Amino acid sequence: MECLILVAEKNGPTMMARIGVMRALIRVATFGPDGNGTFQAIELPDSEIAEHQQAIESAAIALRKWRDEIQSGSAAEDAPEPPTPPEPDPPPPEPPRPALTVLA
Repeated sequence: MECLILVAEKNGPTMMARIGVMRALIRVATFGPDGNGTFQAIELPDSEIAEHQQAIESAAIALRKWRDEIQSGSAAEDAPEPPTPPEPDPPPPEPPRPALTVLA
C-alpha cells in the first residue's frame, strides 16, 4: 500500500506499486471440514501460495515444451510405428444348393 500512496502523492515508481497490488490480490482459500462436520474456508499462508504458484509455473513450462515438440515434429521422432490392422476374416462359404430335379 505504501508504494501505491508514494505513486499517488509523489509520482513514485509505478512498477513497484503494480507489483505490490498484484501480490496483495493473490489470495487462495481452501474448503475443508472442521471438527463439527461442516465446511470452513481457510486462507492459505503465503508460503503455501508460493508452493502452488511454483507448481503452476512448472506445469506451464512442461506444457510449453510439449507444445513446441508437437509443433516442430520432434515429438514424433521416437514414436513407434502404428500397428497394422488385422486382416478381415474371409466370408463364410455359401451353403450347398439343393439339386433341382426336372419333372417330366
